[in-house]
Amino acid sequence: MIPPEAQLSVAATDLIKKLICDADKRLGPKEIKEHPFFEGYDWENIRNQPAPYVPPVSSPTSNENFDPFEEEEPFFPD
Repeated sequence: MIPPEAQLSVAATDLIKKLICDADKRLGPKEIKEHPFFEGYDWENIRNQPAPYVPPVSSPTSNENFDPFEEEEPFFPD
């Protein structure tokens, strides 16, 4: 159940439910592209469009956009 405080559209709610169901009922790539949530989306030119959000980064190896976490094995093997 999607909580009402999420304030999602009917189309967004329907899409989510059809993506988090059993595999035999889940939408495939074609059905996802044809879903009402993506109505008017230009799939043919997706690679030519700017990203909707580009996170700020300070260097090629920056990690400032990730949550901190306690590092445990196997991150630092002997």
